[in-house]
Amino acid sequence: MPNGRSSVTAPPRSPDKRILQEAAQWFAVLHFGDAREEDRARWRAWLGMPGSAQHAAWRRVEAISGRFGAAAELPGRFALHARGGASRRKALGALAALGGSAAAAWMGSRTQAWESMRADLSTATGEIREQTLADGTRIWLNTASAIDVRYGVRERRVRLLHGEVHVATAPDPGRAGPRPFYLDTAHARLRPLGTRFTVRQGRETSLLSVEAGAVEIAPAGGGAAKVVEAGRRARFSASGVDAPGPLTGVAHGWTRGVLVVQDVRLDDFLAELGRYRRGRLGCDPDVAGLRLAGVYSVRDTDHALAALEHALPVEVRRYAPWWVMVGSTPTR
Repeated sequence: MPNGRSSVTAPPRSPDKRILQEAAQWFAVLHFGDAREEDRARWRAWLGMPGSAQHAAWRRVEAISGRFGAAAELPGRFALHARGGASRRKALGALAALGGSAAAAWMGSRTQAWESMRADLSTATGEIREQTLADGTRIWLNTASAIDVRYGVRERRVRLLHGEVHVATAPDPGRAGPRPFYLDTAHARLRPLGTRFTVRQGRETSLLSVEAGAVEIAPAGGGAAKVVEAGRRARFSASGVDAPGPLTGVAHGWTRGVLVVQDVRLDDFLAELGRYRRGRLGCDPDVAGLRLAGVYSVRDTDHALAALEHALPVEVRRYAPWWVMVGSTPTR
C-alpha cells in the first residue's frame, strides 16, 4: 500500500489549533446559540482586524461550515440564531447535526428528519438496525435511513425514503399465492429475483449492489428495465440504468458494523466514515490522495480514526467535538 502523498499544491499555512478551536466555539455561539449583544462585542474584539490570525481562523470555520456570507463583514447580522433561549449545549448539538452543510443541505436534513418521524422503520446517525418482516425477509437499515413497508394481498412493497438498506428476501408464504417483492427508491422500482442486495439512495442517483441472485431495475421515468446479476453493481437514475460493473469489496460490511476498504483514497474513506458521526469530518488536500486498505469500525468512529494514525502518516486534529480534520504528521 503506497504511503506517498498526492501531487497537490500545498495549502496555505493553517491557523494555530488553539485559535481554530476558539473560532469554532464563537461560530457555535453566534450562529446557533442565545448570543447577547455583549457576546457579539466580545466576538468582535476577539476577531480583530483583517489579516489577524483570528480573522484567518474565522474564515476557515466559515468555509468548513459552508457559510460564506459572513458575520465578519456584517457584524450586526447573525443568521439562524437558535430561538426560544436555546442553551449553548443545544446550539452545539444543532451545529453538529448540520455539519458542513449549506442551507440547501440543511433544508434536506429537515425533510429527512420529518420522513424519519413518519416512517415505519428508521435509524439515527450512527445507528444500524436489522428487522425481520412479516414474510421472513430480513432488512438492515444503515445510518440515517428510513423505509415504509406496505404488504398487501397482491404484492410486498418496501419504499426507501432515504439512506441505504441491505435486503435478504424470503419466499412468500401468502395464502393467495406468491406475491412479488418490490423495493421502490426515488429513482426506480427494484424487483429482486431471489436475492441479497444493497441499495443506497442519493439525490440524483441510486446505487445497487447485488450479492446473490439478481435484481431488475425499472426506472421511474420509463426507461428500459435492466437486470443486474450477482457480483455486479449499477448506478441508476429516474431516466436510465448505467452499465453494470464488477462488485468490489464488501458492499454490506456495514451490516456487521465495519467498513471493508481496499485501495481507497483517504478523502473517500473519510466521506464514508463521516456518514456514521455528526459534524464535519474531512482532510487536508495534501493527504487526500493517500491510499488505504483494511477493516474499520463504524460503531466506534473515534477508534477508526485512531487506527488511521497507525496505517498512514497522518494525525487526527479535533478542533471541536463536531469538527475533526485529518492532516499530515508534523515533521519532528
